[in-house]
Amino acid sequence: MKNLRLSFDFILVALFLIASCSSNQLQKRNFIGGVSTIEQIRKEGVLKVGTTGDYRPFTYRSDAGVYTGLDIWLAQDLAKRLGVKVEFVQTTWKSLSNDLINGNFHIAMGGISINEERKKVGHFTSEYLTTGKSPIARCKDKLKYDSLEEINQPEVRVIVNPGGTNEKFTKANLPKAFIVIYPDNNTIFEQIAEGRADVMITDSSEIDLITRINNQLCATTPGKTFDRFGKGYFMLNDSEWNLYVDTWLNELIQNQTIKKKYQDALKEFSKS
Repeated sequence: MKNLRLSFDFILVALFLIASCSSNQLQKRNFIGGVSTIEQIRKEGVLKVGTTGDYRPFTYRSDAGVYTGLDIWLAQDLAKRLGVKVEFVQTTWKSLSNDLINGNFHIAMGGISINEERKKVGHFTSEYLTTGKSPIARCKDKLKYDSLEEINQPEVRVIVNPGGTNEKFTKANLPKAFIVIYPDNNTIFEQIAEGRADVMITDSSEIDLITRINNQLCATTPGKTFDRFGKGYFMLNDSEWNLYVDTWLNELIQNQTIKKKYQDALKEFSKS
């Protein structure tokens, strides 16, 4: 009886170890067919990049369907390194994580903020740019909205695009303000300039560009942000793929290519 019990215990331990190994292996592989992401990309001859197309200077989709921006250029460079074509797949801030899980694309690029909720879904590269949430308003009103306390008032109309970190920050920190959900991030700043909203909380990197484009709008806390976080590229957990992208990106960070291309993107969008 004792030998039988020992045998049973041994089987349980063996099954546990097998299950653990299988679980770890799944974490290292893409969820689609158990094939690594690099194998998929090279077999299909295309790198599928998820991007929102509404966040200059990182990603912008024109009415003609042409994508431009810092991360669009970098996606093209990554595809070139892999020896494949690039295909841009439209996603939204609200559906970004689910679209990645569902295999709609191999990597998400386009000014994506690194946060704990997204880290539960997959892997982020090193941050290639650091930013933070900050307010933007009409220049004539910039002194009225230079703190969360002043913005968090019932009469203040705070406009925000849905589904991303802007909406989460706004709802968490401005419960008393009148929040206006506006779906088009490409035209959202016009709503402030034209008086249909008072202020928006967004990334300082975006404000840096918008204030260059529209001289009616100003940062209300120039050089300061309410928090700090990084931008990175977002993938499923696949050790081979993650390492490949991390190595590629770190090289571009170290040789200053990212910094140069970011400034180029700001200048290019400032002309439009």
